[in-house]
Amino acid sequence: MSHVLIIEDDPNTLSGLQDLLQQEGYRVNGVTRGRQAIQTILAMSIDIVICDYSLPDMNGLQVCHQLRHLQPELQLFLVTAYSNHEIMAAAKECCVTNIFHKPLDVEELLDKLAALSTWRNHSGEHLALA
Repeated sequence: MSHVLIIEDDPNTLSGLQDLLQQEGYRVNGVTRGRQAIQTILAMSIDIVICDYSLPDMNGLQVCHQLRHLQPELQLFLVTAYSNHEIMAAAKECCVTNIFHKPLDVEELLDKLAALSTWRNHSGEHLALA
């Protein structure tokens, strides 16, 4: 099963997502800041990142850009309450795999994660989901 890193500064949301994904069988790590995410990527192998846009030390696109540079094969999921053209264009430029809008549709997230994990297990490669 895939190893997921969740980057979310709200402790309740982070804890809830971690619990949910662990119940679904994912290996999960969680951090509350972008810099912690970078340290985590350097320390362990991560397959999928779920990153909130609004973080206390940097925005989610900055985090995704740096993580993509460190581990190009990462699948990046961005969660945002902001839906404007600039964020969407920048996310596409960073090769963000999926953008989820708040409030988060948990079923949609689980479906995308399951599809990605299933495809990777069968092919050994990565899939960019729309």
